[in-house]
Amino acid sequence: MEGGRVDRARRTTTYPALLPFLPSSRPPFLVTWAFDAVKETMEEAYDASGYGWDDEDKLAQLTEPEARYV
Repeated sequence: MEGGRVDRARRTTTYPALLPFLPSSRPPFLVTWAFDAVKETMEEAYDASGYGWDDEDKLAQLTEPEARYV
């Protein structure tokens, strides 16, 4: 993968875009990006399932302290 920094002694690669953010320090652009990505890829499936899509519910899920972005 491009853009990573390889640490040969530890045999690991660090990708800055994948570094974790604590919920209290998540930049707003990251929450917006995650919400937009999930909505773009999942809204239709939620609607087709009968459960339906709800912007407020999904945003609440994405901003919970337990939420992780992979």
